[in-house]
Amino acid sequence: MFDVTDAELKGLLDRQIAELEGRIEQTMASGDDLAATAGILRSVPGIGPVASAMLIAEMLVPDR
Repeated sequence: MFDVTDAELKGLLDRQIAELEGRIEQTMASGDDLAATAGILRSVPGIGPVASAMLIAEMLVPDR
């Protein structure tokens, strides 16, 4: 019984994660400045798409 619910929940979460990742990629590619910054960050060994997106988000969000 819980196996079915767990599988359905995992499927829902996987779809939501994929949608969010797609939206992040679109946002990063939509602006020349964002794309250039992401490219520079990704040129650093060990920095990939996720880390570069997080670093850019941290730089853009004002202090709370």
